[in-house]
Amino acid sequence: MNTQHKLLALIFGFGLLAFGVIGIRSCNDKSSTKIASTPKTITKVDTQVKIQKPPQPQAGSLDTTFNKVGYSVDASALGSIGKKVTYDAKGRYLVAGMRSNGKFNKIAVWRYLADGTPDSTFGTKGLYVNPSITGYDRDNAGAIAVTKAGKILVSGYTDTANYPSKAFIFQLNDQGVLDPTFGKGGIVLEALITGGRYQADLFTNIMIGPQGKILIVGRSSDSRTINIVVMRYNANGTRDASFGGGDGLVFIKLAYSTHGFAIDVDKQGNIYAGGSTYKSRHTWSIWKFTSAGVLDTTFGKFGQVMESFAGSKGDMVQSIAIDESDNIYAAGYLNTGVPTGLIVKYDPKGARVADFGTAGKLLLKNEAGPGKPDSNIVHGITFDASGKLLVSGYGHNGGNNDFIIRKLNPTDGSYDTAFNATGYHVLDDLGGGAFHDSAYDIIEDAAGKLVVVGYSSDANRRNQTVIMRLHN
Repeated sequence: MNTQHKLLALIFGFGLLAFGVIGIRSCNDKSSTKIASTPKTITKVDTQVKIQKPPQPQAGSLDTTFNKVGYSVDASALGSIGKKVTYDAKGRYLVAGMRSNGKFNKIAVWRYLADGTPDSTFGTKGLYVNPSITGYDRDNAGAIAVTKAGKILVSGYTDTANYPSKAFIFQLNDQGVLDPTFGKGGIVLEALITGGRYQADLFTNIMIGPQGKILIVGRSSDSRTINIVVMRYNANGTRDASFGGGDGLVFIKLAYSTHGFAIDVDKQGNIYAGGSTYKSRHTWSIWKFTSAGVLDTTFGKFGQVMESFAGSKGDMVQSIAIDESDNIYAAGYLNTGVPTGLIVKYDPKGARVADFGTAGKLLLKNEAGPGKPDSNIVHGITFDASGKLLVSGYGHNGGNNDFIIRKLNPTDGSYDTAFNATGYHVLDDLGGGAFHDSAYDIIEDAAGKLVVVGYSSDANRRNQTVIMRLHN
């Protein structure tokens, strides 16, 4: 092909190409050879994955992440009773109580992991049983506390020859061994009043106060009277000479008997003790002391509130809780033939707060059953992180006693119905026997769960220590 022919072929090829392009454009738009820009509609697709939250557990229900069922029962062959509960910085629960040796009691301390199983690194398989302090095997635990250093303090009393009781505190280390840096060989043993056939000293409650000092309430008696006693100790078990009369000790000596069971401290370091005063019967009583151990005469009458309730044959304060405004909630029972749970709210001067209950006094119903409508007792009272009242005790169901756990509004004492839909939870037969159950103590742990300790009967009607955990 010569050059002229090649040129004609090239021109002819370009012409076909142009015709093809024009043809394509004409097929897409017959009215124009221009390419029309067609707007596009974009549909957005929601690619966000929505995760359904699992339903929240009912407040007041058993927490089944604790020992798989929400509670743990001691397996003592001869019976036991849990009295007080606390927890340490590692979230482990510590319970103080007694275990029977078949004839008398020995002090027992249990430690549980957060999942409700016994802590095998403590004592023997999670249990410490104190050898008899005086050799008579008649020992009773009052309460338990954990120091900032992680030491475990237990208070109570023990019998000696001829049955005079001595009060004690002992301290355990983290492994559940008596701590020799405390007292004498880990034990402080007190005989506060000497002489008298019926001498008896009892420590009924313990707490860690300001500056790490150890606060104790109890009673001491001679042949004539029983006297409430409040004591303060240094961390090593020696008496705090800056408290009371220079010997770390305060007696309330009256012409009649006084008993101390409850203790708490307000923000200023003032100390409140609760119990009863006995003349012809037990009378509801609260005392207020300054941080130096002197009766605060601005409280009640000469530093004491005493109340006799109409129709009652005897009244007892068993627990005290103080709120952020220094109002005092005293809990226990009055007895009109059957015991009735009672909470009374006082202002910092010892006057009743009228908006709470009826004129400051709240008589609790027996939610356990119809057997005896008023038969119930409060053993423990405290606050949760939201300021609601947590109350532990028992009620009679017509045949035996059941656990009762309550959550109340602190302003008027009404039920917090977000708790178990009613404001209370009645539990029965956790020990496997259809007999008595009782909740002694209640706390809120660092995770916001409620922890309750007490006892429940087994199939042989022996009391067994129970610790349970509930959602809050």
